[in-house]
Amino acid sequence: MTAPVDIHIFISQSVLVSSTEYTTKSSATMSSGELPQEEYHRSGAIGSGSYGSVMTVYDDEGDEWALKVFDDDDEDDDEDGIGGISLGALREISILRILRKDNAHPNIIAIHDVQTAFGEDDDVGHAVGGSLALTMPLYHEGSLAGSFSKITSKKQKAVVAHGILCAVAHLHDNYIIHRDIKSDNVLLQAVTDNDDDAGDDVLFHPILIDFSLAKVTRPGFIMATVSDGLLPDPDDSTEEGQTHTPSVGTPTYRAPEVVAEEPYGLPSDLWSVGVVLLELLRGKEIEALKDKGATALISEYVSQLPEGQPFPTLIRGLLEPDPAKRWTARQALQCPLFEKFGLAQSKHPPIYLPIALPLDCESDFVVEEERRIAIVGLGKENNTADGKQSTAKKSKCNKTKLDSNWQDDGKRLKRFVVGWSGQTRSQRMPP
Repeated sequence: MTAPVDIHIFISQSVLVSSTEYTTKSSATMSSGELPQEEYHRSGAIGSGSYGSVMTVYDDEGDEWALKVFDDDDEDDDEDGIGGISLGALREISILRILRKDNAHPNIIAIHDVQTAFGEDDDVGHAVGGSLALTMPLYHEGSLAGSFSKITSKKQKAVVAHGILCAVAHLHDNYIIHRDIKSDNVLLQAVTDNDDDAGDDVLFHPILIDFSLAKVTRPGFIMATVSDGLLPDPDDSTEEGQTHTPSVGTPTYRAPEVVAEEPYGLPSDLWSVGVVLLELLRGKEIEALKDKGATALISEYVSQLPEGQPFPTLIRGLLEPDPAKRWTARQALQCPLFEKFGLAQSKHPPIYLPIALPLDCESDFVVEEERRIAIVGLGKENNTADGKQSTAKKSKCNKTKLDSNWQDDGKRLKRFVVGWSGQTRSQRMPP
């Protein structure tokens, strides 16, 4: 269900904005903010993986950042990228480019900048070359996977669990599925517990990272456009049943429906969260190299949990084998565990792409299609269990055309991630 352009739409919990105001606001600013497009200089290496590498860098003002540099399109990737850039890189950049500034969440990594041409430093230290890179805050505490021994009190564990669930709730409220939640993909920021009388109890603020497998499961909600004469209806559930079939994620954290190669959706993220919280409760990682072995091991650990205690009850609700009965993030946040420590639910306004990241001119139809492919998928064969071959062939043909267009226009990538960079709406729209 969609609403005519003159119908009011719900932008926040307390403010109704008409379509006229919607257009005016989008002509004035991007809710995801403009990128600083600064230069960065290498400082040291942090780590590397299949995606590329992460290093510490500093900008011209001396501020230190973490910089994630993506390798070129990986030939071993089961899904093709666009224009020589891996689909994982496009996914992560597309979604994190939106999830910043007004659309940011305190428990989701907020990128500072996107570099469309980061490479080897020249003689004076300036970045040259053509690698795609993300600049992000640097978290010195490292990942949750390496910090279980430091998180010992009930309140520390509750704060970490609450933060992860808040992050997932924000994603799922906007129909974004992460698909690779694990303790390695949660960074920690140490903060002082102001409620502690002695003032020496440290709490750990969790930050969800790595969106290279993330997708939008209900594109009509986030990608509706005013130019189509339509606005998204937050109560519309016509696309709610869309699911995915490719097996993704890390074996230990894969939901039973993913392991069984059945259609899956947002509930699969909550199983992964449940495994992370089970590790948090046990104080160590659960290591399993194979899917079925991990599922059996987790079932054994869950059967050993004590009855009638808030944290084990929370874990049981998340590790429900039936995805239809599994707790949602919002349901999990209502657990008495969080009320005990004064941890409240947070609700953020829904995200609409036309406001979050407008394109810069009428010729950016192809850029819009590229962005759709990155954050939604190539076609229904990647989104639903019964996708038709004709759709797959059409999508592949479109992708081939996009590859050619991307390579022909070196500015397209920058428009893809930067947006319209402050132009007025009249400058961006055709006459």
